[in-house]
Amino acid sequence: MTQFEKRKQVIYILAPLFLTIACLVFINITPRWLAAETPTSAAITTNPQSTTAAVEPAEMAASSTPTSAPIMTPTPPPLPTLPPGAVIELLGPPSGSSFRLVGTISFYWRWPAPLSEGQSLGIYVRLNGQELLLGQLDEPNVGQDYRWQVDVGTLTETAVSGQWFVRLQLPNEVNNLLESDPRIFNILP
Repeated sequence: MTQFEKRKQVIYILAPLFLTIACLVFINITPRWLAAETPTSAAITTNPQSTTAAVEPAEMAASSTPTSAPIMTPTPPPLPTLPPGAVIELLGPPSGSSFRLVGTISFYWRWPAPLSEGQSLGIYVRLNGQELLLGQLDEPNVGQDYRWQVDVGTLTETAVSGQWFVRLQLPNEVNNLLESDPRIFNILP
């Protein structure tokens, strides 16, 4: 290998390193340059005999009314994205199932993806027009599926027809990300 080829090889090795360092320096210094170039504040006063406005430096306008900085309201974090075609699949009980007041109901469903931090699957029943949250799960408890069991007598004291469904939700329960199709069930005396 000749001396020229060795120099060329060193340049090919060091050029990306120096380019990376130059980019990092540029990225770190640019915000300081932009902050230094912001214009100083100025107060605008008007002359009642003239239709033009005069601009005074901020130091000369010290006697003017002070203003407060705008109040920044935090923006809510973006909602998590769902896997394409994601559906909460209700496994059981089937629609139209009937249960006695003294029995239990086991609800089964499947969610195809792991839950992100803060997400949970809430199991709901709708009886007499009211939604009741039975509970929430944040990880599968039957293999890769979910199960929630409830005593029928804790839901109602009379025979009634209702619906059950599952919601993928965030902790505040305001932002429901996804909801399954409801299934009808009957409670017998």
